[in-house]
Amino acid sequence: TEKLYNLVDELDHGDDLIEGAYDNERQSLGIYMTDIAVQSDMILAMGSGVITSVAILLHTKSPWITLVGLFQIILSFPTSYFLYTFVFGLSFFPFLNFIGVFVVFALGADDVFVAMDKWKNARLDYPTASTTEIAAIALPDAAGAMLLTTTTTAVAFFATAICPVAPLKCFAIFCGLLVVLDYILCVLLVFPALCIYDKANLKAASEEKKSLCCNLSCGGKKKKKPKTNDDASVAVVPQDDSAHAAHVTLDDADNQSLIRRILLGYYRVFHKLRWIIFATCLIGTVVSGIFAAGLQLPADSEVRLLGEDVEFEKAFYWRQELLTTTLDKASGAPTALCWGVEPADTGNY
Repeated sequence: TEKLYNLVDELDHGDDLIEGAYDNERQSLGIYMTDIAVQSDMILAMGSGVITSVAILLHTKSPWITLVGLFQIILSFPTSYFLYTFVFGLSFFPFLNFIGVFVVFALGADDVFVAMDKWKNARLDYPTASTTEIAAIALPDAAGAMLLTTTTTAVAFFATAICPVAPLKCFAIFCGLLVVLDYILCVLLVFPALCIYDKANLKAASEEKKSLCCNLSCGGKKKKKPKTNDDASVAVVPQDDSAHAAHVTLDDADNQSLIRRILLGYYRVFHKLRWIIFATCLIGTVVSGIFAAGLQLPADSEVRLLGEDVEFEKAFYWRQELLTTTLDKASGAPTALCWGVEPADTGNY
């Protein structure tokens, strides 16, 4: 097949009046080209993973959270495959399922962002609280927000499973499992990782603060009296001290996280234009429904992965117009009878 595929370009493809397209009866050349395209898509999936890793690292500024987040994203793929194969009993695994890699990377990174932002905001609201108290505040809030997006996405995929086309049905089931298991693994892995991350930050800030106090007391110079507030002495923490980050408040806009400032700006614009946006969405829903009602159902269950301008796809479509193809379809499916054997498939599963 590889030799024939490499020789196709050297064959005569006709001229402006007559166009030629080549493939063999079993469509091996088209299948070979599809396999090459899938392999190149896997390289793109790896690039997507690298970009996602960089985005998580830039947002969280923590290699630890980035490592755990990537681990839970990658782990969702084999666990979904286990349920897909051994629990649901689906042995057909089309190449279309590998597109789920892009889906799970996007949703997994989004779950990590939500969990991290909820934790940071809770720490800013309660700077003196313990890690356990912050977890009790931030993690249920993050789990609820993630559950909403996970449910809507998973339901959309599982609803597509009613499609009679086998590859699309399997793709919908597998992606739905990816979405659900990514959420479960995020709760089981990323949430504990955030607790470890917070404890490490508090310990580092405490040690730095002790070191700073030791340097001030051992400096040999007379220390100035700390500033007072309401007749109570409050030590001034230097701005460049990492412990200062644990005592900021949300009253100062400069101390708010970047994502919070972006979301607040987005909310203000969205709130002002809410009725216009609502009307636009309503009109778009009606137009989409009218357009969807006019779509035609597939004529058969065969899924074509290559574009219609590809030579092998042209050969396939042209072959459907031949008299021999029409007669083969009209004559029914070929049947073979075997005597003296026991069937392996009894239909009892």
